[in-house]
Amino acid sequence: MKKALISTLIIVLSLSNVFTQITKENTFSFGADCFPIHLQNNGTKYCTIDVNRSHKKSTIHFYNADHTLFRSITIQLNRFLDTSRYEKWGIWYKNISDNLFNTDDKIEVLFAIEAYGHNAEPYDAVFVLNEEGIRLFEKHNATFDMLNFYYGKQMQNIYQFNGDAKMILGCHKNDSFKHIIYDLPGSFNSNLFNVPPGITYKK
Repeated sequence: MKKALISTLIIVLSLSNVFTQITKENTFSFGADCFPIHLQNNGTKYCTIDVNRSHKKSTIHFYNADHTLFRSITIQLNRFLDTSRYEKWGIWYKNISDNLFNTDDKIEVLFAIEAYGHNAEPYDAVFVLNEEGIRLFEKHNATFDMLNFYYGKQMQNIYQFNGDAKMILGCHKNDSFKHIIYDLPGSFNSNLFNVPPGITYKK
């Protein structure tokens, strides 16, 4: 009987230890997505992406390890196109970095915008925007890759080639398709963050 009581006590204590190891640390009450990222100059952050469909904008928030707000980047669609001409739109996030598209420590976001409807010509373009809202890059009639665009396959667009950082985009115009390779001024980071597949916001 004594051995049975000791065994039961050990089991109870073991289960107690298991359940007390997992604790709630924080709650982000908004954001369509939440994931950790590692920035080359700014360290590891929590990232949430929020979409305001009525105002046609999307905001990326970056949080420190203690969950205090670090930085935010807002993408306002009407800064890029006349939204009144289009019925549907989407923002495709591809990459977040801080030392890739230039050499400062400001956070940069690589994303694409697509829009169509209301008898307007379809719109698609790729941009790089930094945390101050400055456009570091823009290419119209472009997608991250034609395979991504037409077949939904996840292709790597940022890569290292002979020690240098490169970007490849699929471009199209008047039924003519091509791929353009860009040499990037920043450095390639082995922890380079690509936004998880499926983080796309459409109306």
